[in-house]
Amino acid sequence: MKPTERGTPGVAVALAAALVLAAGLVFDLGAASAQVRTRSAIAGPVTREAIVRGLSVVPDVDPGSRGEISVMLHIEFDFNSAELTASARRDLDRVASALADARLADGLVTIEGHTDATGSEAYNRRLSGQRATAVTSYLVQRGVAARRLTAVGFGEERPLTGYAPTDGRQRRVEIVRTW
Repeated sequence: MKPTERGTPGVAVALAAALVLAAGLVFDLGAASAQVRTRSAIAGPVTREAIVRGLSVVPDVDPGSRGEISVMLHIEFDFNSAELTASARRDLDRVASALADARLADGLVTIEGHTDATGSEAYNRRLSGQRATAVTSYLVQRGVAARRLTAVGFGEERPLTGYAPTDGRQRRVEIVRTW
């Protein structure tokens, strides 16, 4: 299709993605890996039930496909630090409680750390890994079995679409359950 004929195919894809984002869910379809990631964000206070709800819903996927459910949290850290703030510890207490819920108790979870693009790529990857490890360690201290948790830092490598690379919303922790 030529760009002058009823728009470009990319416009339709972008519009569909914007509508899905507005609904609070993002589906990243990886054709090569046959993987589906359902991503949601908790708007407002982090509650045990919001986390359980976010991580226990399994979307319809083709049999044999690999899928992930991710809940994005704004876990606060001081600037240039992997030290959890008091607010972050309160939110993570709710996460630990949610992971003990019967609907999630046997699930394996990856804690993903992400940064914005401020700073060097190597520094951001290291800092995001330290932050993911801090979250994982805190959850273990709160009774979540270490064997269920994996910490990974992606730095600025996986930015959210629709935001500038240096936007503060890029600094996030995602809690990912894989099936």
